[in-house]
Amino acid sequence: MRSRCSCVLIGLILMLSALAFSQPAQSSPDYLVADYRESSIDWPSQVPGAAHKLTISGPEGFYLKKSFPAGVRTRFSLLNEQGRPLADGRYKWELVVQPAASEEPGQAGLSKDEVHYGWFEIQGGKAVSEQNPVDRGSIVVEQGAPDNAVYIDSEGRVGLGTSIPSARLDLKGTDPGLAIEDTRGGGHQYMLRSRQGGDGSLGLFDETAGAARWLVDAEGRIGINTTQPTSTLTVDGYIETTKGFLVNGRPLPAVGGFTGSQPLMSESSSNNFFGTGAGAANTTGTYNSFFGGSAGNVQLPGFPT
Repeated sequence: MRSRCSCVLIGLILMLSALAFSQPAQSSPDYLVADYRESSIDWPSQVPGAAHKLTISGPEGFYLKKSFPAGVRTRFSLLNEQGRPLADGRYKWELVVQPAASEEPGQAGLSKDEVHYGWFEIQGGKAVSEQNPVDRGSIVVEQGAPDNAVYIDSEGRVGLGTSIPSARLDLKGTDPGLAIEDTRGGGHQYMLRSRQGGDGSLGLFDETAGAARWLVDAEGRIGINTTQPTSTLTVDGYIETTKGFLVNGRPLPAVGGFTGSQPLMSESSSNNFFGTGAGAANTTGTYNSFFGGSAGNVQLPGFPT
């Protein structure tokens, strides 16, 4: 009986092993082969109707970050704007293939973005070598990477640029920043960084739109849509509230004067009015809106203010 059970168990193990090895392996997108021309590099479109986003960096920083609509050839010129060859050295490229906006996961075609990458080397204005597909992998560490580029301590904390991480993720450097980019069509890249190195600020910058969304300066002042706050809170734009405001702990409704709250106008000679009709007890006219000390003291009778 034991021998029969052992044979059944061994057979079951062999069957499961064969089934597991027969399943197709999950692999990264096929290596995208670039077309090297005399004065440019082209990347062929493998997915009809898909847009592309190409990023190129090299010896002098970023050279290109551009979106190409579907049907437009994805090309990088080896000449600068003056028609001169680009600097010699190694250039890294990243190409994001984006499905059509109307295409949803599960439909035929490309169901999600594909990210291809590689490098090429330029000498004398021509591409002389490129990355071997064998060198690609899930984790790549380039030769010449600085010490402590990535450091994981015994507590599982990750340091980028430091061997003594003080949090789950610790990023240090002379001009540190954290980038988050949505590669779908219409997505933006956001950068969490200082306005400029050494100014003690921290802000969220929309790199795609070229705008600052918010910033806290070295004095603790907060700016919304501005990088130069001049008070505790500086807003460049309109403010909308659905609940009203609190002034010295008392509510000031957005519309209708002081309904349901203690009127500040009766407390002292420095009156504060806010909302349509606020301050009507002290002034003439209709549809008055006042905000600030002594607001509403001077107006033209009978005219909305």
